[in-house]
Amino acid sequence: MKVQNWLSLAPQIELSARLFGSRGPQMVEDWFQLHIDRITDPGFARFSDHMDLPGVATADYNQRHVVTNLGQLIGGIRFFAQNLDHPFVEVIAHDFDDLGGLRKCVAREWALFKPRDLRFISEPDVPLPAKARVDMTIHAARYSNMNGADGRVTLSLSLFSARGSIRDC
Repeated sequence: MKVQNWLSLAPQIELSARLFGSRGPQMVEDWFQLHIDRITDPGFARFSDHMDLPGVATADYNQRHVVTNLGQLIGGIRFFAQNLDHPFVEVIAHDFDDLGGLRKCVAREWALFKPRDLRFISEPDVPLPAKARVDMTIHAARYSNMNGADGRVTLSLSLFSARGSIRDC
């Protein structure tokens, strides 16, 4: 599977090229391949070794490639703060035109876990359903190009010295 075939990843490919030049798209491809490998990697699902959910096999924790007539996705089950009572599905990539169709696909595919949420990366201008909420935002730019007038984005010094110890703040 090639990263270029996934419409939801097109913005990341474009941004990576702008920030990292010709090596940017390959960086996204490498990241995506890591997630593809997790579909069949039994080592990845071992994060569940300490979990005891009835009827759930270790392989159920692997990433999945789900293909439907509405679209396809790569994703996997996660737990907010490792809380087994708060499962959600991380959608790594998809090509659904309709977020409602994506939501229904996720609910059906991971029904065993009863996820209440799904998380995916989107561009800022993508219209979200009324009940959706933003989990986090990521801002990327060269500092010299950032307008710091509103104070939302700042740079600060690291709390770690060259030896790795924490400095007093």
